[in-house]
Amino acid sequence: MPILDESDGRSAILASNCRLVFLWAGDRWRHALEVGAGDSYRTLASSMEGEADPTRVVGPAYQQMHLQHLPDQPEAIRAFLVGQSGPHHFSAVFTISEDEGVARIDVEVADRCRAEVVALASTYVVDLPTSDLRDAGPAGVSWELSPGPSGSLSIEADTPSRIDLREAGCRGVQVQAAARVEPGQATVSWSYSWRLRVAP
Repeated sequence: MPILDESDGRSAILASNCRLVFLWAGDRWRHALEVGAGDSYRTLASSMEGEADPTRVVGPAYQQMHLQHLPDQPEAIRAFLVGQSGPHHFSAVFTISEDEGVARIDVEVADRCRAEVVALASTYVVDLPTSDLRDAGPAGVSWELSPGPSGSLSIEADTPSRIDLREAGCRGVQVQAAARVEPGQATVSWSYSWRLRVAP
């Protein structure tokens, strides 16, 4: 069952040898997926933001967050986030659960914006070598973990969202969970899931 660990400017949800960490940085909450235990954790994926072009959002901005245990789902913890960047009003729900050693993070994001939008996505830098890449396509991307604990990491998109992958130099790769944007939409939503399995 996931465990909640909160301190000033930092909140972590621990599950199955991993944790999802939310950190307050500057004017927003950023988040990262880490693997490990005790005092030894390694970052696998970290959120990426950018505001150079408001018509092309690479990562939502979140200024407020609320964490909640689910009475009807004791095996899950939910994080509610909202925020604003320029003309964009973002909201998101992160649901963290675990089942038989597999940690799962389901993410639903929405953006309300009356200005023109060309692209919307949630972007992550994945700190794994390209040699760990096992499968990649618009439906999802998966890796085997190395070095360290054996296991696997994957990100999958829920239709009509898609997953895009590109090189990020020495830092590994960037993955985007991208929304399908239609002309004239006032609200655009996209959803995706992370899965992390670590061998005991």
